[in-house]
Parts: sequence; structure tokens; C-alpha cells
Amino acid sequence: MNSLTVINADSAKLLAAVDMGTNSFKMVVVKAEPDGKFLPVHRHKERVRLGNAEIGPELQKRTINSLKNFLKIAGHHGAEVKVVATSAVRDAKNKRELLVRIEQETGVDVRVLSGEEEAQLTYFGVLQFLPVYDRTVLVVDIGGGSTEFLIGKQGKAFFATSLKLGHVVLTELFVKNGEIESMRQYIRSTIAKSGLIERVDEIKFEIAVGASGTIRSIRNAVRKSVAAPGWEGSRNWRFSAVELRELVEKLLVLGGDGIQTSNPGFSWRRSEFILAGSLILLEIFELLKIDEMEVSEFALGEGVIAETLGTACKNYDVNANIRWNSVARLATRSYDKKRMTRSVQSAEIAKEIFEGMRNCSHIHKVDLLQDKKNLEYLEAAVLLHATGLLVGQKGYHRHSYHIIKNCDHLQGFDPMEIEIIASVVRYHRKWFPGFKDVNVHRLPRQVQCKVRALAVMARVAIAIQCCQCFKDLEITCTDEGYKLVLRVSIDLIQSPSLMSEVLSTVEKDLCPELELFGDVFKLKMVVTVSGLQT
Repeated sequence: MNSLTVINADSAKLLAAVDMGTNSFKMVVVKAEPDGKFLPVHRHKERVRLGNAEIGPELQKRTINSLKNFLKIAGHHGAEVKVVATSAVRDAKNKRELLVRIEQETGVDVRVLSGEEEAQLTYFGVLQFLPVYDRTVLVVDIGGGSTEFLIGKQGKAFFATSLKLGHVVLTELFVKNGEIESMRQYIRSTIAKSGLIERVDEIKFEIAVGASGTIRSIRNAVRKSVAAPGWEGSRNWRFSAVELRELVEKLLVLGGDGIQTSNPGFSWRRSEFILAGSLILLEIFELLKIDEMEVSEFALGEGVIAETLGTACKNYDVNANIRWNSVARLATRSYDKKRMTRSVQSAEIAKEIFEGMRNCSHIHKVDLLQDKKNLEYLEAAVLLHATGLLVGQKGYHRHSYHIIKNCDHLQGFDPMEIEIIASVVRYHRKWFPGFKDVNVHRLPRQVQCKVRALAVMARVAIAIQCCQCFKDLEITCTDEGYKLVLRVSIDLIQSPSLMSEVLSTVEKDLCPELELFGDVFKLKMVVTVSGLQT
């Protein structure tokens, strides 16, 4: 189950990484390109609660059932799977028994990570999300059974360690017994005895990064309490020691069940352990003299993916995709799971349209299609087209434009490239600009043509995705332009009423965009659904 086919130069691949944590099992499914860049297309999480002792028959059964669910989901996506386990399995007295049973009943060969391996892979995940490759980074990952620390630069670790400071374990030992001060003393003592403080003083990090669900929840709670209007467009996704201390004081006042009922920014499942997690982090801040922490949305799962790509992709460079990573970072921070899925699907459709038209260049010469950077702009714009929904539904395309244009989110792009991406987003819906439109007239004529062409391709792609009924698409050449074939499921083909509804939706949503397409490209695009022309 953990075998991997090498990614060739012609196709993308779907990969999945499952993290068997102490409290929850998490899976990320990504679409990986031949050059190693990837984008999460699906996430799934199940609460299993392994704990940190012997994993008995009932927990083994729950573990196997959960893994079967993950494998089923990964199979639905056609993704190859790698499974790793962390402290709960690592420290279990009957680890071997559990692993043998998992392999017998699921076919999965689970890789049990050491604490240092877990820290290293989390660092790889961070490098896929934040532009910190050339900086000396302290990475902190607070899990249910342990906390991992790593100091690294340019993909290499200077120091890595794992301490038995997990929010689930400390909640069971201290919080549920009301022994908060004893827990704080235990945290300080564990860190002091580990030699961590001395190593951090010796190496000296430039930036501290948190990469765990607990730290992301803390960041969200801080934002909820202090965010001013307009924060959606800010790149400031970090929090300070002062803000963390204020949050901990609030949690201490609320205590236990009060955290769940008052909900200062945490999910009810997270709130059970958030007091222990927040106190672990506060002690880390104080002992390691951290003033501010950046937060990564990518962690262990994405690190497993990055490691896999390092062996599967020829000449893979962990830092090569800074441009795409910044696009993925903005999308990940802007969307919930459903919106992310839709935007990824739209970007995939846009890419197929672009490449399908390029494959017809022997008949229809379109200069725009010969430059791969234009495909990069199109994919980025379609992926980010709905970021403005953070501000509001009304006029969100304009909000998206300003977020992309003015907030320095995109790294590695020059100002004109950012203008192109933002402008394509601005015109993916509603009013479509002519050459005399005030918003594009200020741009060079060549850029105006590019924005209009990419925007109309984006509109067609997003309209197709909104129909939500197609298995795949294909573009072929015709004398007048292109034929876009949308393939639907057998169930739809066999149901005249459903097919009629599909055709009606396609005509309503696509026809206006196809007219624009003809105006811009001076070529006609005809759409066929399951052999029936709209």
C-alpha cells in the first residue's frame, strides 16, 4: 500500500499522507506536479484517542476501522498512501502487536517515526508553506503525546528533539485533577532537563514557527479577540508573547468546562485540551525567550509528502516552488475545506482548457498559449478567485483583487505579474472590460490582451466547475475553433430528466462565457455534453 510510482514528466499524481496522532488521525490528499509542487485537494480527520499506554483490543479495532476509512477516501481520489505514526504508537507497550494487526487487516505498512524524524518532517512541511528556507528557524509542534522541537536552515536540521509534553497526556495527569501549577512546574522541569534551552542559546534562531493544530487554534483565538476590521487582507498570521499570555489568563479564569461553553475561538473538541496546550506553549515562549511566533498551516502530513516527492521527482528542490507555495499559502489561509476543493477543481479545469487549446496550436495559432508563465498566472488566479469572500459576498471579486494586489502575499512575482493575476481575478465574474475600460486602460496593450484572454478562460473554467456533474473534459480542434467535450457519469446518461437538467445548467452558466470567449479569441468554442450539443 505504501509503494510509490515515480512521477514522470507528463502527468500529475495524487498522493496522500496519514498521520496517526495521539488524539486524532489526519490525512491530507495532494495533487503533485512533475516538478514537485503540490496543492492539498482534500483533508480528513477522525478522533481516535489512542492515548499513551497499551493500545487494547477495542482501540486497535477503532484504529483499523479509522485507517480503512482513510484508505477508502484516498482510493476515491485515486491517491497513493503513506501512513506514519507518532508518539502514541511509538511509546505503546504493544506496538508490534498493533502494527502486525494493521498490516494483516489493511495491507498498510505503518512507519513509526522517532521524535527526531517527526520534527524533521514537520520542518519539511513548514518549508512548503512559509518562505523561511534561508532563515534559521525554530519549529515547535505540540501534539497529544509529545512536543517536537527543531532548529534548521536551508532544509538541514542543526538540532531536533522530542519531549513528553503532550496536551492530551498533561490534561489527563494534571488539568482534570485541577493541578495547574504542578503541570507548569512539570513542563518547566522537563524542558530544563532536556538541554533544549542551552542548544537554543547556542544556535540562536531568527524566527519561531508553530506547526500543530493546537498552535493554529491559539492563533485563531488570538485573532478572534484582537483582530481589527480589514485583518483579512493582512499577512500578519502570527501572535506575540503578550497576546498568548492574555489568552492563557482568560483560559485559566474560565477553566475546564467553561472553555467549551464560552468558546473563545476553539472548537469544542479542541477546547478539552487547549488549556494544557496553551500552557505548554507559554512556558516554551518564556523559557526560550520567544517574542513572536509565525504559524504554518502545513505540518507533518505535508512534510511526508515533501519527503516522498524528494525521492519521486527528478531534481526535486524543497525551495524551488516559492512562487507556487505563496499562492497555495494564501488559498489555504483564505478557504474552508469545501471552498478549497471547489477552487482546486476550477484551477484544474482551467489548466486543462489552456493545455487543450495549446495542443491545437498546429491549427489555431494563439501566442498567449506558448508561454508557460501565462498558465501559471491562470492557475494562480483561478485558485485565488474567491479569496475576497473573507470580506463579504457582495463584490467579492473586487475584494479578491485588492487582497492579491495590495497585501504582499505573493512571493517571487514581480509587480506586473501580480497585477496580471489580480486583474484576472477581478474580471472572473460580472463586468468584463473592454480596452477602453479605466481599470485596464492604464496597462500596456499587450498586458491588456493577456488579462482579457486569461480572464475569459477563468470564467469558462469556473462556470464548468459550478455545474458539479462532470467526470472530465477534453478539448479538440474544429475548423472554427475548439470543441469542449464534458463527460458525465453513466447515471446521468441513463436519466433523461437529469440530463435535461444538466444541459439546462450548462446552457445557462456557460453560454454567456462562451460568447465572451469568441469575442476575445476570435475563435468559436462549442460545448458537448455526453455527445449532445448544447
